[in-house]
Amino acid sequence: MDERLKERLFACIFHDSDEAVVGLDAARAVQTWSRGAGEFLCVPRENAVGRPFSEFFPTVAECDGALDAAGGVQALKNYSARMLRGDGVVEKVFLTVHVLGDPVDAYLVLLTPSVVDFDVTPEHKAIQQALARMERFSMVGRMATAFAHEMRTPLHVISSSSEFALQFLSPGDKLKDSLEMILRNARYAALSIRALLDFAKLGKSQMREGSINAVVQTVLRLVEKTCQKRRIELVVELSEVRSLLIDDQQIRAVLHNLVVNAIEAMPRGGSLRVRSAPDNGGVRLEISDTGVGMSAEVRAKIDAPFFTTKEDGTGLGIYLAKRVLAEHGATMAFETQPGRGTTVNVHFPAERSGT
Repeated sequence: MDERLKERLFACIFHDSDEAVVGLDAARAVQTWSRGAGEFLCVPRENAVGRPFSEFFPTVAECDGALDAAGGVQALKNYSARMLRGDGVVEKVFLTVHVLGDPVDAYLVLLTPSVVDFDVTPEHKAIQQALARMERFSMVGRMATAFAHEMRTPLHVISSSSEFALQFLSPGDKLKDSLEMILRNARYAALSIRALLDFAKLGKSQMREGSINAVVQTVLRLVEKTCQKRRIELVVELSEVRSLLIDDQQIRAVLHNLVVNAIEAMPRGGSLRVRSAPDNGGVRLEISDTGVGMSAEVRAKIDAPFFTTKEDGTGLGIYLAKRVLAEHGATMAFETQPGRGTTVNVHFPAERSGT
């Protein structure tokens, strides 16, 4: 098709459209302005093209709020906003924003008059932003799930290769400890991937009768050297308790997460105490640290998905732990105080006990 014909078709569809459509470049400046946009906002095309899109809003923040929200989900529908018309009137509108390119090359914005006359309250804005975040998290979740599936194969290769190499090493070989560490961490990474996949769709736990004390001891062996390096005293008090019907791999991942959280809460050293005890026919686990503790605000959000106080945290650890424990009929509670540490109480009820 002739390029000039293409341009004429584009002009008919876009520039001469009765719909209020605006095209922005990556810097959020107006590049295209339909006839409908000009009529709706009382600004002719020649006075709009080249101007920052934020100039058509009462505040820059209102413009950036819509475009930033769209940037996380690639397409944002019916975002309530206020726009400033050429005659000075503030118009309530719904914005549908499509983001082109990754990183952003351009924005395509459809303006729709708000039929219902309502005040855009902070609560309403908060709900819209939460919905935008949920869509963004959904996209990230799909990407993470695909990534997790891809990582399973190389981790299996690492584990199987380490196991194979260990067969040829004598007990005193200097490489033996390193290979065993590689194997342990590869297995733990595989457990973490499984937990991530369970977050997307929590799979059915494979329950077997097992010893919770044995799971605790396995986890503590993984962190023993870390505790030594960080000057953390490790106190283990494991009482004789009944066996439980558990998925030992899931529970191992949960306990490892809780223990690592406790260690990271003590950057200047301290004491980490892990206890098990019978409790009304079931089993109670306590993981206590003498670390920084949590404020009431953090405690209220600690088990919400994607909430984290760590720069490199995912905010999924405690949330996943609660889901796994719920599958086991178990509960988890926190006792904490800023500056005085945290105790996590995990209770497995009597009905989860084995024979």
